[in-house]
Amino acid sequence: MSGNKEQVAYVLQQGAIGPLCQALSIDDPQVLAVVMDALSNILKLAACSHDDLVSVTSQIEECGGLDKIEDLQNHRNEEIYKLAFDLIDKYFTEDVEELPENMADGEYTFGANAAADHQQTKFEF
Repeated sequence: MSGNKEQVAYVLQQGAIGPLCQALSIDDPQVLAVVMDALSNILKLAACSHDDLVSVTSQIEECGGLDKIEDLQNHRNEEIYKLAFDLIDKYFTEDVEELPENMADGEYTFGANAAADHQQTKFEF
């Protein structure tokens, strides 16, 4: 929790993400809180660099940690739910995506000739 960036980097080089994510399966709220705090602190330090953040979030996803964190959003303990929600909200949600080229004014058109055949190919939601 109080490690500097070099210490955290060393722990990550030793493969700490996998075991931390495995510990997310333990059904003890105290253990879960400590593990999620550890992941949160690692992600907070990694967020200083886009490449570091991508590396850490990718490692968490690859070892199944993101799925476990998502599952913990349904935990009976409110603190665990909040910790899981905050992790996902801060580090695993993407910014608003750009609209596709063929999306305009809330209407999605299909095909190369969609503009010419606009009446038959538009969908309104």
